[in-house]
Amino acid sequence: MGLWALAWILVPLRAHEDTKPVSSRELGLADASSQPAVVGAPNLSLNWKDGRGGLIRVTRHGGTEAVALPGLFERPAGWHSMPGTADLVIPAGDYLVESTRGMGVAIRRDRVGVGPAQVTRVFLEAVPFVDPSATSLRAVNTHLHLLLRSRLKMGVDLVSRAQADAYLRTVGESDDLDLVYVSYLTQPGVDIVSNDYTADDLRAFSLGVTRFVDGIEHRHGGVRVIDPSSPRLPTGKEAIYTQDNSRVAMSYGHVLLLGLGRHRVSASLGPGMSDTPDATDGTPLRDGMRQTRDEGGAVVWCHGSQGAEWIPSWVGGWLHAQNIYDGGTEGTFETVHYPLLNAGLRVPFSTGSDWGVWDFSRVMVESREPLTHAGFLQELAAGRSYITNEPFLEFTVEHARAGDTLALAAGRAVRVRARAMGRSDFIRLQLVYNGRVVHEAPARRSGAHHQAEMEVDVVLDEPGWLALRVPPEKPYTIRSRYTGPGINVFGKAIFAHTSPVYVTIAGRGRSDRAAVEALSVRLEAALAEIDQHGRFRDQRERDSLRRLHLETRENLRARLEPRD
Repeated sequence: MGLWALAWILVPLRAHEDTKPVSSRELGLADASSQPAVVGAPNLSLNWKDGRGGLIRVTRHGGTEAVALPGLFERPAGWHSMPGTADLVIPAGDYLVESTRGMGVAIRRDRVGVGPAQVTRVFLEAVPFVDPSATSLRAVNTHLHLLLRSRLKMGVDLVSRAQADAYLRTVGESDDLDLVYVSYLTQPGVDIVSNDYTADDLRAFSLGVTRFVDGIEHRHGGVRVIDPSSPRLPTGKEAIYTQDNSRVAMSYGHVLLLGLGRHRVSASLGPGMSDTPDATDGTPLRDGMRQTRDEGGAVVWCHGSQGAEWIPSWVGGWLHAQNIYDGGTEGTFETVHYPLLNAGLRVPFSTGSDWGVWDFSRVMVESREPLTHAGFLQELAAGRSYITNEPFLEFTVEHARAGDTLALAAGRAVRVRARAMGRSDFIRLQLVYNGRVVHEAPARRSGAHHQAEMEVDVVLDEPGWLALRVPPEKPYTIRSRYTGPGINVFGKAIFAHTSPVYVTIAGRGRSDRAAVEALSVRLEAALAEIDQHGRFRDQRERDSLRRLHLETRENLRARLEPRD
């Protein structure tokens, strides 16, 4: 077994990072300190020529600190989301006004003087270097919740339901999103304002550029383990689930049930996440997945590879796609997607943003019509997708695109054509074959954006998969505020990755023994955690849960058997 496989096996099973408290230092990295705002009559009027909203950043000419823009929604790195028109109050002075929209519009810079009394009008124009509508590309955020009074989680303080409504509409438009899933999620003592939205509310929000669709984040948390070295023991009145991941014994994981109406299944399960005193670990996530698929919904595993049900869900064929970089830091492409792909599974890539919209994280699919849930599910399940937080990707292997299978009679060279275009310098574009980088092209400036291209012949001598990626140059986290090459305008490490083109040779697909063994070892660790920490009403509950893992173990063993 290779070192990469061993390292991946040793990753601990733990609850998702979204339960961790956010330090003030982390928040400071994410959101630049702003100059204090002034009170008075509006003296700066910003107007988009096409009437659509966008992103705006205002700094003192020659300075670096962003100016606070009351009435607009603060975003990372000093940016703000605004509607088509905004009348603002800022201190008198000379300013640099930067404007853009979504990912495919170049940054425009206007130097303006603002006086104390008169109104300075600035007319903004979106100049795209790539037009998604011309290529039928549609942008989807699979994972979003909204909190009130929680800047630490959201990056912006929402103080009312009306403000949350405006945030959805404004950010959807400024970020050029076509479809957003607003996922129902429960946690005792947390005011999740997006839980109040009805199907009628989401339809009303969808009258503009962005459509909003219902979903559920279906998740499990097991019993809390008391650490005897802790300076004090918790009292009986304290919540059994805290924001300290080390105190949660196990988790089955987190899965998005997209397109499923809220309240169709319980959002949170297990004694570690439920406010029901007698909750047990007897209900697997599998039950919610089955109902979602029966009702035409999409099932997407979120937050990387965390959770004891992750492997059974993929091996059992219950999932449509795999999220990564959707609010946490659980894993990388190499540790989340590649082991599954090398074991012979088909794994479409997906992503989202979780608590608020900290980044551009999105799934790109093609649709000539305005995108609906049904249209998105069709493209996602087929693997005709790529994920990105800024670069646009183009990728073909001979006649095949992402999600297709290229059937070869024997190993041979194939022609790969690929291109990436991004507003920021994404440094490099890589071609990956069965997890190995086999070709790389540098990003070069091309006018107002950066671009990398490759047209290369690659010898395919074993079955497997090919994909295109822009690897993060720094550890990905939504709360970072990096600067320099490899970083997008929000200060986040740039990533992009296509879903694979699958390759069969003489009818055989990929089934790497080391990858299957790595999955098997991790499955056994998950089963041991359930046996050690699971709380069940009776043996029948325990056996039902164990059966999911035992069936998966047999399935994995079958993959290790020699095939004719």
